[in-house]
Amino acid sequence: LFIVDSVRRLDFDVKQATNRLAKMKVSTRDKYLLENISREDFRLEDFKVNQEPLIDEELVPVNKVLIMNKVDLVSNRRRFNYLRQELEDIGHFDHVFNVSAKTGFGIEELLEYLIEHSKRDEW
Repeated sequence: LFIVDSVRRLDFDVKQATNRLAKMKVSTRDKYLLENISREDFRLEDFKVNQEPLIDEELVPVNKVLIMNKVDLVSNRRRFNYLRQELEDIGHFDHVFNVSAKTGFGIEELLEYLIEHSKRDEW
């Protein structure tokens, strides 16, 4: 998740962070581990013997979500669209959400997405 203030300018640090995020990758082995390690029946020893040899070490991109916060404060729609497009061009995001944490705008859609794409587990 990459959260950006919609009313600020796109400064050097945000551009750099977006660029790093765009290049971020994870091995298919690590992705498998992250997705399965919380399962109750998961055993690392079994994984090393049965699954690990079947998984190649290809690097795959991580899922990237851009959250444009404070959309309730946007007064210049053109500048907002330019900022969003520039971030999308740099970051190659899988999903983009326009939200206002203050008013609640877009939060329900974001929560639905997060719940749908989260691993269910007992906490």
